[in-house]
Amino acid sequence: MAGKRGTPDRHPSRPSPPPVPGQQGYPSQSARVPNQDGYAPHQPPSAISPGNLPGNLNSSASDENTPPKKPRIFSHWAFWMTLVIAVSGGMAGFSMALLYKLPSLPNCPTIFWPTASASLRIYCAELAAKKNTTKDLLEAIRLMDSLPDDHPLRNEANQMIDDWSLDILNLADETFHQGALEGAVAIAEQIPATGSAYSEVNQRIDKWRSVWARAERIYQEAISAVQSDDLRKAFSSAVELLEVGNTYWATEKYDELNQIIETTRTDSETLAEARALGDQRSIANLLDAIELLEDIEEESFLYGQARRLIVELWDTMIALGKAALDSGNVDDVVKIANRLPPDVGYQAQADDLRSLAIAVTQARRGTVADLEAAILQTSDFPSSRPLYGKAQELARRWQTEIRDVQRLSLARLLAAPGTPDAYREAIAEAELIPRSNPRGDEARAAITTWQNEIYTVEDRPYLERAEQIARQGDILSLQAAILEAQRIGADRPLYDEANRLIQSWTRRVERIQDQPILFEANQLAQSGNLPQAIATAQRISSGRALYNEAQTNIQQWQSQINQRVQEQQGSNQLRSAMDRASIGTPVALASAIQIANQIDTASPTRSQADNLINQWSEMLLQTAQREAATSLERAIAVAELIPPQTTAFAPAQLQLRDWRSSLGTGN
Repeated sequence: MAGKRGTPDRHPSRPSPPPVPGQQGYPSQSARVPNQDGYAPHQPPSAISPGNLPGNLNSSASDENTPPKKPRIFSHWAFWMTLVIAVSGGMAGFSMALLYKLPSLPNCPTIFWPTASASLRIYCAELAAKKNTTKDLLEAIRLMDSLPDDHPLRNEANQMIDDWSLDILNLADETFHQGALEGAVAIAEQIPATGSAYSEVNQRIDKWRSVWARAERIYQEAISAVQSDDLRKAFSSAVELLEVGNTYWATEKYDELNQIIETTRTDSETLAEARALGDQRSIANLLDAIELLEDIEEESFLYGQARRLIVELWDTMIALGKAALDSGNVDDVVKIANRLPPDVGYQAQADDLRSLAIAVTQARRGTVADLEAAILQTSDFPSSRPLYGKAQELARRWQTEIRDVQRLSLARLLAAPGTPDAYREAIAEAELIPRSNPRGDEARAAITTWQNEIYTVEDRPYLERAEQIARQGDILSLQAAILEAQRIGADRPLYDEANRLIQSWTRRVERIQDQPILFEANQLAQSGNLPQAIATAQRISSGRALYNEAQTNIQQWQSQINQRVQEQQGSNQLRSAMDRASIGTPVALASAIQIANQIDTASPTRSQADNLINQWSEMLLQTAQREAATSLERAIAVAELIPPQTTAFAPAQLQLRDWRSSLGTGN
């Protein structure tokens, strides 16, 4: 068949035998071969020939998306063989051939390629290329590249090699976008140097590595920001992955990074809340904080911080338990012991807390026997126990407390007689107990009680003598009583009682001293000399016993003075108004009304002024009515002088309306 184009096959002495019908490994005509979209029907061998290749090799090979044209059956060797049989054997032979059907398609994997024809190579190469895998495309290229350089189909073969090389490069690019950089490089590096796509390989690989390096740098910057608790910067970096130029980094890694950021944000809030609860240092809040932290999962960037904080909180809980042992709060000790986690180390401390709680309960009874029993319980603690040191500390404390109890008992015996000397001996014994000792506060309280007893015995005579002096009731006696009571200092038990008596006696002295002043002021007020009465009462200064009474009188007298002033002013204004009204002219009457209206409503003369204002208003109305007989303009002018709230105002308004209507001036 190659000879048909003037070029013999590479092995003319050994032409490729036609496929044998039913040969094992050959697909039938109805068989299907895989391609990148699934399976497509086999094309018959007769469709391939050097003169009519699939895909139209004479067309532009750069159009990768143009599907190859189906080979024409007239150029296939099977067709010509059938035709020869039909011509030479006649209709009988042709009919016999039809009985055995056409030969099956060739099985490419079993072909012995050194003896295969060019058409068969092309057929198998195209068949492999349709699978669109790197391996099959390379196999297709190998088959096509085996054609000699001087073969008539070499140019078409080169075009197909270029197309398939680009397909391989595209597969590598897909692999790159699927997140396998080195896989993409490995695919691209398999592209043979004979293809035109080979020139793009290094450039494409460099671009992939550059994109990948940038994406890794952005990702690491975001992770570093997350670790630094700068979530705003982390999210800003994550957004850059959307523009990096790789589907894998823009989708999977972007989503992964966002999940990390969101988880870290939530866990950061949980950590902050747990710390705030832990800072309150109460059992309930510590347990709540630990419960929050245990929700932070191991994959979180803050998991390590959470675990460390949990350990700190449990340590704080144990510290609270130790403090509760010191204060004798056994209930809290047991509560803490029962809530410690089941870890071996913590359970050992829980057991120690329970044991020491029993000893503390015994010691709280306070007797020497109870303290000795508590010490005996702590002696059972081996040095290997976690709270061995605390047990020894409590034992030493209780040993010291035994000595304190003994001293306090002796001090109370010494104070029993109740004399100042007995109290002083008791105080001296109790002062041997240091403030830092377990019974130091109790000793200080006893000392204070005994010292107050001494002060009371010492100061009572001063107070009794002062009360006796004050009974005389005169100023000198009261002042002497005050001086005597003031000898009792502010830090003494009888100070409050003495101070109450001093205040009472001081008020009595002030009353005796200021009563004449207030009496004089009242006398002046009764005589009508209110200004002098006020001046006299103001001599009683603030804070003295009669000060409030004096101020009340002063306010009353000032009110009387104000009333007198208003009465005088009203009388003067009324007199002035009457003088003006006596002139009798409309203007004078209007002026008199204005002056009378200025009298204060609280003035006693206001009622008389209102009566006169109504009279003068009526006079103005009468004058206006007289004027209307000769001049409506003058009548209107007079009527307009009548003010509101007077008895003449309403009739005047009716007259004005009629007069203005007559003049045609409206209202």
